[in-house]
Amino acid sequence: MLYSHNGEYPEKLPDRIRLSDGSTRTDKRTFTSEEIADAGYVLAPLPLVETNYDEKIEWSAGEWIKVKYTEEELTSVMNDRRKSLNDHFLKEISYYKNMLNPIQAGEQEANQSETLSEEQINRINQYIAECEAIIDVENPFTVIKPSLEL
Repeated sequence: MLYSHNGEYPEKLPDRIRLSDGSTRTDKRTFTSEEIADAGYVLAPLPLVETNYDEKIEWSAGEWIKVKYTEEELTSVMNDRRKSLNDHFLKEISYYKNMLNPIQAGEQEANQSETLSEEQINRINQYIAECEAIIDVENPFTVIKPSLEL
């Protein structure tokens, strides 16, 4: 549980609290709710979790609020998300292209117990094309990740 101390950003209770009479308590397992309140701590509400891609969550005046990113922040968030998606899908593309190379050359990998059917090869090629279409997408938060069922 998170507590706000005198309206500050919520954190876990410290190991030591100072009561209004100047005394301290050092075993947080035994803190009573009265002692916690007397030391200036209030139980913070649970943070908001659902936001739009252009919003962030901040603590303000004792509550969690949604705030729009500045243009610079949004650009940074979009670039980070885009890079993460690109990295993921480039690995997927590489993996499946490497899998298909020996098959399309008429060879079968030694560790592959079954050959892939033409339908499975077509599904893999379609999946690769869907992954390639996602690379550097303008808004990476609108991406619906393709799936591959063989």
